[in-house]
Amino acid sequence: MGDYLDSNVSLERETFNFDKETSDLMYGISQIEIEKSAALKTKEMFADDVKHRVEKKKNRIYGYVNSTAPWHKTYIDSVDLSLFSYNATDEKIELDLQKFKFQQEQDTKKDIQFILSSSDQTDLNQDINAILSKVTDIGKSDLAHYVCNRKIILDFFDALRKRDEEGNPNLEKEIHSLIFPMNSDTQKTSYEEHNLWLLDERLVFSEYVASDRKISKRKDAFGEPDLLIFDSKKSFRSGDNEYSNPITIFEFKRPKRYAYKQEDDPILQIGQYIEKIRAGKYEMPEGLEPIKVNDNTPVYAYIVADITDKIKQFAKQHSLTVSPDDEGYFGYHIGYKMYIELISFKKLMKDAKLRNQIFFKKLHLE
Repeated sequence: MGDYLDSNVSLERETFNFDKETSDLMYGISQIEIEKSAALKTKEMFADDVKHRVEKKKNRIYGYVNSTAPWHKTYIDSVDLSLFSYNATDEKIELDLQKFKFQQEQDTKKDIQFILSSSDQTDLNQDINAILSKVTDIGKSDLAHYVCNRKIILDFFDALRKRDEEGNPNLEKEIHSLIFPMNSDTQKTSYEEHNLWLLDERLVFSEYVASDRKISKRKDAFGEPDLLIFDSKKSFRSGDNEYSNPITIFEFKRPKRYAYKQEDDPILQIGQYIEKIRAGKYEMPEGLEPIKVNDNTPVYAYIVADITDKIKQFAKQHSLTVSPDDEGYFGYHIGYKMYIELISFKKLMKDAKLRNQIFFKKLHLE
């Protein structure tokens, strides 16, 4: 209500004559200015209610960050929460926080470019320190997000070790795919799409990994191991195909599997893969030449399986030594010239948790 509105209403009384966004000389005040002033008056009249809603929204957003998305903790205090919806869902809160993070990254990039192109070096150190602080916060956020994803993967892996609701064990391919997508390789699978760190942190940096996939273009190519890992890119890509580049092979067995025939011996299976590779029956993916592997090429064989009586028998047949925790075996196979480690699912899970536990505790995930 007001004289200004009465004097500026249209003849049809369906709209107003003043401008919506900007004030002009004829009418003076715009609709946006009226709405802003009205909003401020409303806020004053309902100050207690507004304060309660603001605090409730803040608690809602901070609660989401603390319990579900701790990777945002490094910059949540800098976020303008007034831009968030009062009844926003977790998905909407995450989206808005990601937008803020993205804008921070863009602003930091612009600041860095400006400093690098600026000829004024007076306050250079101070500017650089301020920018590095922003970059560090963004890096902490990305690291926290990555660690949280690891916690989710470990929980899921632990669930796959158990029987399903019908009492059946999960399939080998489900665990295999969690670690590295089947029928794929590192040329098709990005760093974010696999979880080789579950097996060994060093494998994350492997240059070439083939997962249950023929590594040769030959039509008569032989069977494939579960995971065949080449330590150096030169083993497979254009360039040197060297004998000294280590090879790592993983073989997975189904959780809760007890029935094994003699031909199911996983150590023999890996040994046969190695023999075929040494015999030149596998080529590089481009088909340029056979993979260069000889008796001096370091070969590491890993078997992941539940330690059953039959698995213990296989380990004994190949003169492997039981691990101190009684959850695996290790040794060197003279015949196949390869290092062997046999790991139970329990040990794999336990070791992966131990490697990441300090990060989980720092983020209050445990």
